[in-house]
Amino acid sequence: MKTKFEQRRGVTLTKEEFAILVLNYPIYLVATADGHFDEDEKELLATVLYNFLSPLYGDKVDEIGYQNLIDNYLEDFNFLNTNEKEFKLNLLEELKGFDTEVKKSISELLNEIASISEGIAPQESEIINFLNQNYLLN
Repeated sequence: MKTKFEQRRGVTLTKEEFAILVLNYPIYLVATADGHFDEDEKELLATVLYNFLSPLYGDKVDEIGYQNLIDNYLEDFNFLNTNEKEFKLNLLEELKGFDTEVKKSISELLNEIASISEGIAPQESEIINFLNQNYLLN
């Protein structure tokens, strides 16, 4: 899946960078499920991405560099959204290879991003249930 994504997107990712993409993709799916990706959701997703990226890069990257990395991930998510039929289910399958505790943490973040703006919309609840039942808490 990593190679296919890299070829179609025209990027090269380390194994760790791809793992960050996979782990944050469900959060993006929930954030955009109601058709709106508002500033509060973007800010929370950016914070989560930073928390994943910081241990990887430490002080090798400055704040502008981190913002560029986060922007690149947001562009990757937009690409995945545009090419959903080709990537969505295959990318979500990658979640099954992660440790149970990691998947549980991602599941908790799904609820957090869904409730950050005006409560959990029905579309968000639906995608959270789908992700938990099929990929995160199974």
